Amino acid sequence: MGKQNDWVIPLKVCRESIRKWSGDARVLAIIFLVCLFAWVRIKDLRGMCIANELSISCWYFAFQMAGIHALFYYFGLLLLFCDAPFIDKQQMDVILRTGKKNWFIGKILYIVTASCLYFLLIYVVGVLEFVPYVGFSTEWEDMINILSMDDLYGSIINRSIVMTYTPIEACLTQYVVCVLFAIFLGLLIFYFNLFKSKVIGIGIALTMVLTGVLVNMVNLVVARIAVYFIPMVWTNIEVFKRTAEGVPFVYAIAMLSIGIVVLIILIMQKSKSYSIECQEEM
Repeated sequence: MGKQNDWVIPLKVCRESIRKWSGDARVLAIIFLVCLFAWVRIKDLRGMCIANELSISCWYFAFQMAGIHALFYYFGLLLLFCDAPFIDKQQMDVILRTGKKNWFIGKILYIVTASCLYFLLIYVVGVLEFVPYVGFSTEWEDMINILSMDDLYGSIINRSIVMTYTPIEACLTQYVVCVLFAIFLGLLIFYFNLFKSKVIGIGIALTMVLTGVLVNMVNLVVARIAVYFIPMVWTNIEVFKRTAEGVPFVYAIAMLSIGIVVLIILIMQKSKSYSIECQEEM
């Protein structure tokens, strides 16, 4: 193919991977689990909305990744990426048609696209499950302000987020950080799965997620230092506004971006020695 089509081939590989979702039982199970996790998280908040006859903000996604509940969402993400580099019998034909390099680039693009869609799903589900108690104001709804001052719900609707972010800013910040972290996790699993064992990649990713949740739950000196080195912590945007152990937003974005670039380089380097025979064995 001509040079003008060099990027068309990886995009087609990515699109083909996304299209397979409709018939993939694992992906359908992940969608169901996301809906279930979201409902478990919001059902009490929805009850408060009904009791007070007040709407909650459509920007509620900004609070979705706070606390231990984030762990469940990332379990779904790990399940989505656990079989990277996503090889089956059909993929062998795709590799032969597209070339190994284009196939690898296409799978990297798939991880990027899947990460964006996964957190878009969480956002949409979080809105739909509040219907009809959904407000579309560009300011925080009264229900958000009330819950942020409540001792019971304050750990979910964080007061510092309400006071320092606009709704759109909070939601976009949350989305960008979560997507970048998801891409990083997906590429991390992808890279280590290129070696003989697939346990290492998912093990490292799971450890990062669990450690991040643990650090978010404790308030120790060591935790204040650890927040700079554990990307999972950054997916709770409240960490950017803390006074004692806050992390600069630019730092988080820069470190995640650097990590993603490094992993892409490592994957493409490994792809040169990753033989079709090795893929067939997997």
